[in-house]
Amino acid sequence: MVVFALPALSKSRLCASGFCLLMLSAAAGFAANPSPLRRPIALELAEDGKTLYVANSRSGSLSVIDLNSARVVQEISLGKRLSDLVRVDGRPWFLATDEAAGELVLLQATGQDVTIRQRLPVSPYPVSVVVSPDQRRCYVTSIWSRRLTVIDLPLENDQEAKITHVVDLPIAPRCQLLVRDGSKLSAYGFCTLERVGGDPTVLIGLAAVKRTSRREGALKAMITDQMRRAVLAFPDEDVLVAAQMADPAAFDAYKPLSRVVPRPGYEANGEDRAWGRRLAKRFEVRGEYKAKEFRVYGEGLPSLVLSHNSSKPESIKPEVIALFEGHNVLNGDALVTFGWATREKLAKLL
Repeated sequence: MVVFALPALSKSRLCASGFCLLMLSAAAGFAANPSPLRRPIALELAEDGKTLYVANSRSGSLSVIDLNSARVVQEISLGKRLSDLVRVDGRPWFLATDEAAGELVLLQATGQDVTIRQRLPVSPYPVSVVVSPDQRRCYVTSIWSRRLTVIDLPLENDQEAKITHVVDLPIAPRCQLLVRDGSKLSAYGFCTLERVGGDPTVLIGLAAVKRTSRREGALKAMITDQMRRAVLAFPDEDVLVAAQMADPAAFDAYKPLSRVVPRPGYEANGEDRAWGRRLAKRFEVRGEYKAKEFRVYGEGLPSLVLSHNSSKPESIKPEVIALFEGHNVLNGDALVTFGWATREKLAKLL
């Protein structure tokens, strides 16, 4: 069974703001004085199940809520502008990102007792953090510096978190997703939700599915989650989904989509080619882009693609394979692909 690790902008996080605004406004401890503008952005439940931690973007604070009394019992200043908050399972640790300060803040929290353990500088403008299935590592995406920071978490109380890798991404990554199969990582992806050419768009900047017997399920889970985010961000609209691909099997990701381009037996029109050029520019493709072919001719570096290898390659249609004829993956060749998720299909995900 595939289980999701949900980053910022998930359905639960979108509900957080309204819920926490009600909780904060009802807090008797703050009734006597005008409350500062907080703007709740993320929330996590303490291990005791009785305490809720709320990260506030505008005030840069952490509100501690006692759920039994529905009261804010304290508010702690953590930074300048918080953008995410997640829990590290099995340890009394929480991770918060400070978008304005460019930091990952490691907290130790037990019930209403919260202390700051470490402030770790990361790439500028961090907006989301997720923890690996084994709880030993976390991944921070920074939106305007377009980077992923990989961080090893401390294993002992006297150790500190350390940055191990920094990866440049082709998009401004607001969303990230780890797909789990039990305690193992089976897929990951980085995307952004925005309007391109006036149309709501999901840009999948980089994604990969691990080669296991359940890889198709992991791919479906990842794409379904991206589409669910899309309908929450863009209700009642058709949404464009776009990615670069270097393998015919990756087209399985587009099974829920309509009007996929390029596709076998279809002659692209001028509007399609305009979309291809627009997306190639948005992806900052590594090489020369041929609009009539929707193809990137690489420069010797691997393209940042949606990577998936089918467990049943014999089932891939020959006409789909033909779209990749002459591709040199090692050179960085790729197809710029896109399709539409209709509002009717998206509504079924709610």
